Amino acid sequence: MTVEQCNKLISLFEAIKKESRSTKKIKLLKDFPYPDYLKKFLAYAYDPKYVFNVTSKPFAKMKGGIMPDIPNDFFQNVLSKPHSERMRYVEREIGWMAPSFRKYVLSVFDKDLGIGINIKTINTAFPNLISEFAVMLAFKQTEEKFRQVYPTDDGDCYYNIKIDGVRCVIDVRDEDNILFYSRNGKEMEEFLIDNIRAEIRQNIKVFIGHKLDCEIASNQFQKFMKIYRRKNFVNMDSILIKNSVRLYIFDLIDMADKPLYERVNTLFIMSTCGKFRFLNFLQYYPVKSDYLKLGELAREYIRKGEEGIIVKKMDAPYEFKRSNYWLKFKNKDTID
Repeated sequence: MTVEQCNKLISLFEAIKKESRSTKKIKLLKDFPYPDYLKKFLAYAYDPKYVFNVTSKPFAKMKGGIMPDIPNDFFQNVLSKPHSERMRYVEREIGWMAPSFRKYVLSVFDKDLGIGINIKTINTAFPNLISEFAVMLAFKQTEEKFRQVYPTDDGDCYYNIKIDGVRCVIDVRDEDNILFYSRNGKEMEEFLIDNIRAEIRQNIKVFIGHKLDCEIASNQFQKFMKIYRRKNFVNMDSILIKNSVRLYIFDLIDMADKPLYERVNTLFIMSTCGKFRFLNFLQYYPVKSDYLKLGELAREYIRKGEEGIIVKKMDAPYEFKRSNYWLKFKNKDTID
């Protein structure tokens, strides 16, 4: 990018940051005189398919720099470098950048420019620029929704115990690229997932090539959530909580087009191929689609201290949206 293009990009981001109206933000994006450069910058910053395995933290105190531009292939070069070389390359290149521009380059690695826009806003200005990150979600059960999927009580379905934790998607590309995302597509903080990452790496032959749909949970839920929401918060209590964290794997997103029973069979085979301390494969129980009995079953689990159950259609694909194929029977929502 030229000096002029970089300066205009900085001015655009500063103007968007000050603007409260989404319609005005969209107009500012559309009116930018160098749309190709803007689109590329936004894609690297917000599209979950670009994973840098670099964050801004190591460079937060960096000062100096006079170059107001950036090489056209900078971000692609970062992606192409072996994992062990990326930090050195980034440090060398951004050291020359002017601070006003360097902060936005670094924010790309954090997957958020910090200017008050999101993927929806970007895709409104530039349709389909950013691939949407989505996971399958359950509806709260009602008899109407239930009967849309199970017309009779003598069909077959699965149920799982509902886990109370933090939704997590893990993309296991190779031993050095094990990527953790929240349900919104944000990369997860490293502290609480260290043990899980290490165990996946130890069993890489089991997981490589898979994209896991999971829940991260702890038997000390309130303390766990407090630490999860406070980034970089580490003390003795948080270290104890970290060691209590467990991963519950319940689906395979890489097999989204396959029926659930095939995905469940694959998960079962994976569960027998390694030794796991911090990882659990959530068990699927086949039952009849009896609406009233499922409600009573959910009550039994709730009386035991569980959140409830999720009923799932055996032959359904994985849908990247809230779906009737998954219905949650939980506390205060079970059947009278």
